[in-house]
Amino acid sequence: KKCPDTRFLYISSLDCAFNEKSGRSVLAHSKENLCEYYHGEYCLDIKIIRIPYLYSAFKKGDFLERVFEQMKIKNTITFKDGALSKSYFLSSTDLCELVVRLLDNWNEGIGILQINDEFNITFNDIYEKLASFRSDIKADFTGEFAPKTLDTNNKALRNEYGWFSKISILDEIEEQYTEFFGESIVKSDNFWD
Repeated sequence: KKCPDTRFLYISSLDCAFNEKSGRSVLAHSKENLCEYYHGEYCLDIKIIRIPYLYSAFKKGDFLERVFEQMKIKNTITFKDGALSKSYFLSSTDLCELVVRLLDNWNEGIGILQINDEFNITFNDIYEKLASFRSDIKADFTGEFAPKTLDTNNKALRNEYGWFSKISILDEIEEQYTEFFGESIVKSDNFWD
């Protein structure tokens, strides 16, 4: 059977990599299984990348957009996760760099690549960063979503491609905040602030 010279890059979510099973993880696994089927049946060259959640202050319904909307309306941000739950976010700039690297250094065959948590940022860390912009902001961590633990055994991106996340949500949140609210963050010159 002659294989077509077709490369397919499928961007999946980390839901497959969490140790806890959920409806989202079952659906994500089904999509990845379909990719594996097409690889076997049609000899397609497929890479699956499991990525953390992307963030944007300007995409309706996105995590940061929802948080900033809450900050506009009231002084309390409601997080459906626990304060110490990991936040698993990925910068779109990092994702773009990864896609270019994969396309430039494509290895034949099927492979599942996973972006692991490089930063260990909790939802409380995100709240504290936001509180540094506005001291009147409070947080309500409902814990509605159970904490997730990530299976970090898949290290192919770092080992085979020399790639890892470089930009954390904490690095970009000030810029996103400033663009969303259209105001600069005033920083004190006092060393005690």
